[in-house]
Amino acid sequence: MPEGVGKAFQERIGRKEPVEKEERRGISLLMNNVRRRLFEYLCVRPCSHLSDISKALKVSPNTAKWHLGKLREGQLVVSKISGRRTLYYPMGLISQDSLKVFELLSERRMRELYVFLVDNPGSTQSNLAKSSKISSQTATRSTQKLERLGLVSKIQDGIYTRYFPTDVLMKKREENFSREKTFQKNILKRLDGEGLRPKVVRQASISLIVEVSLGAEKSILNISTNPFSTVLA
Repeated sequence: MPEGVGKAFQERIGRKEPVEKEERRGISLLMNNVRRRLFEYLCVRPCSHLSDISKALKVSPNTAKWHLGKLREGQLVVSKISGRRTLYYPMGLISQDSLKVFELLSERRMRELYVFLVDNPGSTQSNLAKSSKISSQTATRSTQKLERLGLVSKIQDGIYTRYFPTDVLMKKREENFSREKTFQKNILKRLDGEGLRPKVVRQASISLIVEVSLGAEKSILNISTNPFSTVLA
């Protein structure tokens, strides 16, 4: 083997070695830093797609996709096809009834438009189009989608149509409270079952911070369990 090729081959093997060592840990999926960050991010932004995930975590799409596949195999993450995109969310964190809300708000422009409306109730389509730098036609389609899910209501004010956020997100948050508690309980049970000796650092209704350890290695898992609030951040 030529010297240059041999060196390149050795470097390639060297880059794979951490993954191979990590895989020998068995089922302890969340001891891997990338997977832990992916899981934490999806708890904040359920129904995110690959492009947003890779940009947010500053990892390549291929790396993100590979680790998301591992999380799916380990039944920590679920995927959903939406048009041309594949969306990912933590298993058990949100109900099937809420998926369409998170699917819609996973779109950046839609989320920005809705956040503007929350901060500026009574806005017209012209206001929304200008704030989001989109056309009036796109603003119309966006508000129609939000209306269909009950996130927005409208009233006629003379020649203007004004839009207001509803309390649907708040109601869904309240309905999801028991699910969030169960989600935290199941995560702790799983970590314990994988021999990671979970030590609760802080636990509240909206978050869970756990120290996990495998041998001499220790890591912190910081999970948000209030996706109805964090999805708009």
